Amino acid sequence: MAAARDAYREYASQTNASLAPIRARMAADLQSGSTDDRVAATIQYAATLKAGDARLAAIQFPASVQPVTQAVLADDAGIETGAVKVANATCAQTCTLFEEYALFFQQHDADVAQLRSLLGLAPALTPASASGTP
Repeated sequence: MAAARDAYREYASQTNASLAPIRARMAADLQSGSTDDRVAATIQYAATLKAGDARLAAIQFPASVQPVTQAVLADDAGIETGAVKVANATCAQTCTLFEEYALFFQQHDADVAQLRSLLGLAPALTPASASGTP
């Protein structure tokens, strides 16, 4: 368990460092109301998340943690698929898709909290949808 916990911490640190500037841009885009910028940031966020998925999947988690790890990876896949939908949406569809997309982040937050708990780690200070903490 200790090796998996350490590997997860390294993964989370690297992923958070990559996602932090994108999250800041997404927050700014939400305040400015710029849909085009928000779509571009969403696509970049999903691509960065996908790049980290291979590292997460490669961690040798104990069998008791594997189902939650698979749930987090499935959440990430939903976020990635949602980004593609947002990128291909018309302006009128974008708001509805962003609402649907937010549901993936909520599930991701819950699954990450469960994964961190199983690894004996403290909960993230804020949810992934706000902080990107994997």
